[in-house]
Amino acid sequence: MPVAAGRNLLIRIDAISVNPVDSKDRLGISGRREPLLILGWDACGEVIATCDQVTNFKVGDKVISTGDISRQSGYAQYQLVDERITAPNPAGLTGEQAATLPLTTLAA
Repeated sequence: MPVAAGRNLLIRIDAISVNPVDSKDRLGISGRREPLLILGWDACGEVIATCDQVTNFKVGDKVISTGDISRQSGYAQYQLVDERITAPNPAGLTGEQAATLPLTTLAA
């Protein structure tokens, strides 16, 4: 189980989506020197732990998040993610719908 520290949230992943970056990582054409053990850029889940430096979220919040190229990502049961690349889950969306948003909305 990952442990939250600094500005990280520990998120229990409820849903993920597949992004073109995931395909490039899997094919080995992303330009990364070392492959990630766990892929996954876009995810939706529930915050289950925070630290004292976290200011925008609390335990129980439903969130969407994008992965970080420097760490393991969202195709897991639990993920550590920096609160600065996390947003509240939009009201009225299912987890599956919300998981399609993070990286694409940053690009837009």
